[in-house]
Amino acid sequence: MKLKSTIKLSALASILLFVVIFVSGCQTQVVNTWTGVYYPDKNIRLDESMKTISPIFNTLIECKAWAKLQVKPDDDYDYECGKNCHTENGSELVCEDLIQVGEG
Repeated sequence: MKLKSTIKLSALASILLFVVIFVSGCQTQVVNTWTGVYYPDKNIRLDESMKTISPIFNTLIECKAWAKLQVKPDDDYDYECGKNCHTENGSELVCEDLIQVGEG
């Protein structure tokens, strides 16, 4: 009788150990998003009407590619990509990190 109780406890302990190891191995991964901002004239970046904001991308490379597609032959451009951005006050783009990635 004691042997059966010991086996049940041992099996329960093994299952519990497995669950703890499994759960600790399944840590949440942070998914970063990227948003591009393109300025056709780098000298007037403060003019909100002149900038173009991209859709949201999964990678910095996609953001850079989008910005390069915005360039027109006469642009004296600048662009940047922001990580994990959101809008505040209706239009202000606030980002966790901002990377100045290019200018023409």
